[in-house]
Amino acid sequence: MMKVENKKILIVDDDDVMRQKIKRILQKTTYAFFEADSGASAKQALLKETFDCILVDQRLGDMNGVEVISIIHSDKDTPCPVIMITGQGDEKLAVEAMRKGAYDYISKDNLNADYLLNVIAAGIKWADVEAKLIQSQKKLEFLSMYDSLTELPNRQLFLDRLEHILQISRRENSYFAVLMMDLNMFKEVNDTLGHAAGDALLIQVAERLKTFARSSDTYARLGGDEFAGILYNMRSIEDACKVAEKINTEIQKPFMLQGEVVQIGISIGITLYQGQETDVKALLAQADSSMYEAKKGSLGYATFNKADFAKQNPSLMIASCLAESLKNNEFYMVYQPQVDLVTGECCGVEALARWNSPVLGNIPPDIFIKIAERSDVITTLTYATFEMVFKQAKEWEKEQLLLPISINLSAKLLDKKSLVIKIVELLDQYKVDPELLTLEVTETALMTSPKEASVTIEQLSNLGIKISIDDFGTGFTSFTHLRHFALSELKIDKLFIKDLKNDNRDSSIVHSF
Repeated sequence: MMKVENKKILIVDDDDVMRQKIKRILQKTTYAFFEADSGASAKQALLKETFDCILVDQRLGDMNGVEVISIIHSDKDTPCPVIMITGQGDEKLAVEAMRKGAYDYISKDNLNADYLLNVIAAGIKWADVEAKLIQSQKKLEFLSMYDSLTELPNRQLFLDRLEHILQISRRENSYFAVLMMDLNMFKEVNDTLGHAAGDALLIQVAERLKTFARSSDTYARLGGDEFAGILYNMRSIEDACKVAEKINTEIQKPFMLQGEVVQIGISIGITLYQGQETDVKALLAQADSSMYEAKKGSLGYATFNKADFAKQNPSLMIASCLAESLKNNEFYMVYQPQVDLVTGECCGVEALARWNSPVLGNIPPDIFIKIAERSDVITTLTYATFEMVFKQAKEWEKEQLLLPISINLSAKLLDKKSLVIKIVELLDQYKVDPELLTLEVTETALMTSPKEASVTIEQLSNLGIKISIDDFGTGFTSFTHLRHFALSELKIDKLFIKDLKNDNRDSSIVHSF
């Protein structure tokens, strides 16, 4: 017979005789046992005590055993084996109870001391194993989300929380600050006192950071001596700077490491989210840039400055400003005339997007379009240019001017089902004749997703919109491939025509078109 000592057993049975029988068995063991004569009294007992095993009669006066199991599992976090005591004909109910979480069941007809005690002992051992598994799982979860040295959130948890705070702030129209922090003199501590002292320093820094954390704030260790913070509900950059000043003052206080008094500093970069269109990457890049500015100054902290950031990180700055610039209507269209070489008359225009940023100045299209295409901003930008072009076409129509218009289309939109729907919506809204429109796509774009592109192009052609292949000849598309697309024109790349007079080979190629 297996026996586990110093454990608490709860007996739940409305039958006094059965309870007495079980008690007589348990009295010969070291188990402490408690009684409950109803489901309600069992619930009261569970509120007062934590039990290691529960014996439950399947049929109680006020509820059945399955309902008692639900109460046990809802109130207790630790595993507790529930053993059902069943009467004759209760086998189906016992099976249902085990589906609901019972560990085992014993028929009243088979209830004897050895059998009951073995089942109890096995159940308690099962619960111990389950508890260790749960503890191991929690430890693994902790290690996956927290820094094992400082017990601060790690990079992954920090990024998750930052994304979460960003979504909340967008909905609630609230502000928050992001801090990027780097310890000064940390390398010197490691080199002179050793890595153990360096680890001790990181732990003490983390403890000091925790003293500043409100329940809504997050401080994290990203790696090495790099820390970060999220200050929720910061109404101004000045509020964030006050926190940075306190952190700076606290970190400058002496540390005791291996009997040595050590003084270090900290560099803090600050950026403030104020409802602008941005993302986590852009906020981190801004805070990181500010941190390096802080290293150059004497305050110990620096706030994000768009002009400085633009000089140091032009691509990142463009990416972070793109979405906001669309919201602020910073884009506009210019129209390049298309001239008939025979008559000399304007036979159409090509619509070209331009961006004049109040922060960055005029950004060339070959730069901002490439950056926009790395994210879904290109979709928003394309639809915005369509709308501007359609508005202009409507204005020209009022002046009796019906000009064919060519618009560049990004490769990323050719496989989007929403493209045709959006164009139809805008055509209907502005009452523009689709036969005036030509959409230009590059040869490379055409072959990126040829099946999807073919379907989209056919749908656009059915609307009356023309499709033009721009820069043809720079890729590897054959005329055989082109037969699968409903195309209106090919625009030969300038590579073949810039030296047309001096190069007979290029002349032959152009004539072949």
